[in-house]
Amino acid sequence: MKPDALDQEIARVVNYLKDMHPDEEDYKAAVENLKTLTEARSKPSPRRVNLEVLAGVLGNLLMTLLVLNRERGDVVISKALNWIRPNR
Repeated sequence: MKPDALDQEIARVVNYLKDMHPDEEDYKAAVENLKTLTEARSKPSPRRVNLEVLAGVLGNLLMTLLVLNRERGDVVISKALNWIRPNR
């Protein structure tokens, strides 16, 4: 698996720390940066769209387009709008 940008940056900071002495001033800042990067990597990625929700939205969009297309030729009665369900 190809390492992402976050993993590459963590590796860069670790290599930077290898060349430093723990008593140096920049060492503490680099350790804090490494801590922040590893915390960011451990956070879960944002949720993806549920396929059921996507199917419902596309179905409602299709139904709306069909009703509007039919309305061009004839007046649509209010019962046709009941076919379109609100998203939950």
